[in-house]
Order: sequence, then C-alpha cells, then structure tokens
Amino acid sequence: MDLSNAVWVFIGCSLSGLLTALTGIPMYLRRQSLAGDALAHALLPGVCLGIWLSGYRDHWLVYLAGTGTGLLSIALINAIQKRSKIPEDGATGISLVLFFGLGLALLSSMQRAGFGNSGVQHLIMGKAAAMLPSEVYVLGGLFILALILAWLLFRPLWLFCFDPEFAQSSGMPMRQTEWFLNLWVALVVTASIRSIGMVLTAALLITPAAIGHFLSFKPKYMIGISMLSAGFSGALAAWWSAYQPGISTGAAMVVLLSLFAFFVLLAWPNLGYLSRYWISQLEKKRWIQENILKELWKARGLSDQELAFRCGISDAKSLRIKRSMVQQGLIDKEKGSWTLSRLGQEKASSVVRRHRLWESYLHERLNLPADHLHDNAEIVEHLLTDELESRLEAILSKPEQDPHQSQIPYKKS
Repeated sequence: MDLSNAVWVFIGCSLSGLLTALTGIPMYLRRQSLAGDALAHALLPGVCLGIWLSGYRDHWLVYLAGTGTGLLSIALINAIQKRSKIPEDGATGISLVLFFGLGLALLSSMQRAGFGNSGVQHLIMGKAAAMLPSEVYVLGGLFILALILAWLLFRPLWLFCFDPEFAQSSGMPMRQTEWFLNLWVALVVTASIRSIGMVLTAALLITPAAIGHFLSFKPKYMIGISMLSAGFSGALAAWWSAYQPGISTGAAMVVLLSLFAFFVLLAWPNLGYLSRYWISQLEKKRWIQENILKELWKARGLSDQELAFRCGISDAKSLRIKRSMVQQGLIDKEKGSWTLSRLGQEKASSVVRRHRLWESYLHERLNLPADHLHDNAEIVEHLLTDELESRLEAILSKPEQDPHQSQIPYKKS
C-alpha cells in the first residue's frame, strides 16, 4: 500500500467510524439493534444489482439500489408484524435471511459472470485498501450532512428516541420520522461497505452507541464518546492494516472497538464491573467495621469468638477486618479482649447515634411500632451522612432517648 493510498484509507476508515457511530445512536436508543443488523444485510442484493447495472461500485445506482433494498427489508418487517402474530425479532430474522440470501445468490452470479474486478468479492467483509477517493468524498459529504442534521434536529430526534408517546402527542410525524431515519441508515451503510463490509457494519452501528450510553447519560457526551471511540478505532485499524496487509480493516475496526467496549464494561473507573465490585467490597468492609465498633460500644471487652458471633461473620473474616481496624487506630486488644480506642469510641458513638435517631424518626413521623424499627435502622445507620444526621436532629429536636428508652449519644460540644 503506497503512502497516498494509505492516507485515503486512513481518512475513509476514520470517517466510516464517525459516521456509523453517529447514525447508530437513534437505533440503539430505540432498541432496534437487530433491525439495524437486518438492514445492513439487506443492502447486499441492492448493491450487487447496482454494480451489475452500472459496472462501477461507486456509481449513484449502487447507493440508490442499496438504500432501496434496505428500506424494503424494513417494510417487510413492519408488514409481517402487522399481518401476523410473529413478534418483531422473528420478523427481523425472516427479513435478514431472505435479503441476505438473495444478495449471496446475486453475488455468486456476478462473480461467475466476470464481475470480480468491480470489487463485489469484498462486499461481505470489506477491503479498505481498495477504497477509491470518490468513496471517501461520499463518506465526508455524508458525515458533514449528518453533523448538520444532528445540530438542527437534535431536540426533536432525542424526544423521538426517548419519549415517542409525548413526541406523537406533540404533533411529530412519527411514521415519516422513522422512515427518514431508516433511509439515512441505509444510505450510510451503503457508503461504508467498502471500508467495513456488509457483515461488520452492524457492529459499528451499535457498539459505539452502547459505549457512549454506558459512560454517560447526557446526550451530547454520549454522542461525543460514541463518535470518538469509533473514529479512533477506524484510524487505528487503518494504520494496523497498512503495516500488516493481510489483516482486514473492517474486522480490525470491530475487534479494536469490541476490546475497548469490554475494557469499559469491566474496568472503567466507578462504572466497570471490576470497579463496582471493588467499591462494593469496600462498602461491605466498612459496614462490618461499623458493626464491630457498635458491638464494642455496647459491650466492651469482647473476645474474638463473641465479636464474630455478634456481627454474624466467620472468625477468619473477623480477624482480617480487626487487623485493619487496629492499623487505623480504632480498636485495641487487652488481655485477650477487644476494646475501643478514643478514635474508635467517637466513630462507634456516631454509628449508634444514627441508628437511634433513625428509629426515633420512624417512630415519631411514620408512627411505626417500636418492635418494627430495629431491622430498618440496622441498614440506614450505614447510609446516613453528616448532613442528614444534622437534619434528623433538627427535625426531632434532639431527643434524649430513642423509642426503646436507650440514651442517644450526641457529640460533646
């Protein structure tokens, strides 16, 4: 691959990623990911027919015929749903295999008829190295048009995706809007076939939107994250395939984007599974520590076995947590029994105070009987913040005792 061709491939793959990511967001938000996959596969017979009639893969007939068969597949899905008891996923599957099978039959006929030099053999998996400058121009034009449309129609389209009932009651032409979006998706997928391929385009429509939605609920941030992840994947895949010509650029784009998606789902700070698991473990540890402090506040001088039994944990787990609490300066061990340090006494009285304040609130404001308060307070005592504790004190006028006639330990002024 020479330098000039590599530059065109780099630009084309980046534009394909940006364009498909921006286009796929409405489909993802409307939960039509499978319909997007079916539409992408349904373009194959139209693209083959357009190349057969024109003899060129970048002719306007290719875009027209590909978009037409894509829309026909959506019309078939809607017709099956309305006129039968087949659900949406079943209708989508029927449409997908019908049009894709027809496209494969046309593709085989064209290859036997000598259309191999027109690039039809790369329609399935794509071949970015054979991308023409004219195809890059089309992608660039569509991307600019997509940005303009997204800017002009941002609010109505977002309303259409998130609250279609309200959009319809506001007078939005729902059927026309849906057909416009399907038309746009078909046109974008047709233009992206050269770099990504028919089979892999659906991944570029859905995966970036899923990444953006996972990382942010704010619409503009979601759009930006989706486009950046897909555009960067396209650029990196183009660079990868330029240095290793045997690698399919479209497949590389999907692999890189999927790897990034798995990284986000697993390890993204505060949101990924591993991060949330680690945070949950720290929270569980904090709850157990506060329970230990509370039990030592109630009955000082407990042994290892007594403390583990009162907190409902194993001896081994109790020992690990107590070691950590000793390092924090919260508890001490004297003559085989555990006692609170000065810092531990302050924290323990805080836990007990929140527990008894919440019981008082439930009893006074919600009129719950005294024997129905403890279990709820056992949970809420770990969740109350200093601000909420101060508000409870103000609401209840700092009661001296809880509903069980136990003293509430307030901070010494």
